Amino acid sequence: MRLSEIQSKDIITLDGKLVGNIIDVVNKMALAHPDVRIKLYNEDKLIFQTSGNGNLLEIIASVYGYDTAKNMIKIDSENADFKITGYVGKFNISKASRKYMVTILNGRAVRMLPLQNSIISAYKNYIPQDRYPIAIINVETDFQLVDVNVHPSKNEVRLSKEESL
Repeated sequence: MRLSEIQSKDIITLDGKLVGNIIDVVNKMALAHPDVRIKLYNEDKLIFQTSGNGNLLEIIASVYGYDTAKNMIKIDSENADFKITGYVGKFNISKASRKYMVTILNGRAVRMLPLQNSIISAYKNYIPQDRYPIAIINVETDFQLVDVNVHPSKNEVRLSKEESL
């Protein structure tokens, strides 16, 4: 079969890793935009959906499970340059990977390593050394404070005035 003859349905069926990557992207989109209704199908089977009602905690329950959602703490803070909202996990829940630390900048899921490292540092005395907290952090700021030229794929950013974040 030539590549031009392969339908997206065939690719998704053949490559489980691709399905996992798609689910990861859709999960991040849902966490970044809880006000958007999302449905994801694989082989005509509904595998993920959100209501679009704007309730981020409901999205967290859909993505990470009800037990995780009920152990999250709401955050909401702002200064002259940044508005930060979202949820962080209580100390009794942690994961083996950083992938459960989702940082969203102006509606787009990106890696913000200094912010992630600050969160990890805040938890270091409360969770095992080889574990990571769960966090969904939404940062809103002026686009002029954002440097997207950190990584070729533009998925990692740095911020001017990062120390005030």
